[in-house]
Amino acid sequence: MPVKQLVEDIVKALVDKPEEVEIDAKAGERTLRIDVEVAKEDIGKVIGKKGSVIEAIRLISKNCGLKNNRRVVLNLIE
Repeated sequence: MPVKQLVEDIVKALVDKPEEVEIDAKAGERTLRIDVEVAKEDIGKVIGKKGSVIEAIRLISKNCGLKNNRRVVLNLIE
């Protein structure tokens, strides 16, 4: 499963408005940048208490990127 699809599936499962989730992935030579945008009222659910949820998503995406020898940078756009 591509990292972008994995992040999208995880985020859509967390939010109340999955139809407003937008994922933009830009691949560089050795880096994959993933920008995640959600509805304003869903930002707290994606961030989690003390940032625990977004950090878990970042960890999963980084580990998936390591399999493909890529560095993954995940940004949450407000």
